[in-house]
Amino acid sequence: MVSWIVAVILGWFLWFYGLDDIVGIWSWTLPLAFGLCTGILSELSPKRAFQAVFLGFCLVALIFIF
Repeated sequence: MVSWIVAVILGWFLWFYGLDDIVGIWSWTLPLAFGLCTGILSELSPKRAFQAVFLGFCLVALIFIF
C-alpha cells in the first residue's frame, strides 16, 4: 500500500504542474480520478484504496502547510 501512497503523491505533483490549467486541483475531478485509478490498478479493497489516496493527499497537504 505504501507504493500506492507514493504513486498518489507523485501523481498529484504531476497533475499540479501539468493539468492544473485545464482542470483545477481543488475540483472534485482530482480525488475522483486518483481514487478510481488507484482502486482499479492496485486491486486493493475499496477501503484500502481510499486509505491510500487519503493518506497521499494528507502527506501532500502537510508539505504545502510547512
